[in-house]
Amino acid sequence: MAARYDKAFGRNANPAYSYDHTIADVAAVQAVSQGRATPEQQIRAFAWIIERGAMTYDETFHPESDRMSNFMQGRRFVGLKLVLLSKVNIERLKKKQDPTAPPSENGV
Repeated sequence: MAARYDKAFGRNANPAYSYDHTIADVAAVQAVSQGRATPEQQIRAFAWIIERGAMTYDETFHPESDRMSNFMQGRRFVGLKLVLLSKVNIERLKKKQDPTAPPSENGV
């Protein structure tokens, strides 16, 4: 399937290439990557990564292509792990008996 670009900055009809973003989103991600982001930029960058970059809450099924479905599920996996890590109870994690034990089935 050939990529078809829409007039919106970064929007693409093919979900594998979709990355809607604004100049403020780009600035926030760049500021985070350079270690100089404000608290607001940190929140904005993380939200963009979860919601648009990884498309965590989007449908991953592509009716015309198993490969595209697999690709989208891989992309979503990153977002799901970031959401999990942002919600894990750190104190409970610190009390874990064996720090060398493999992660539990929920990834922590």
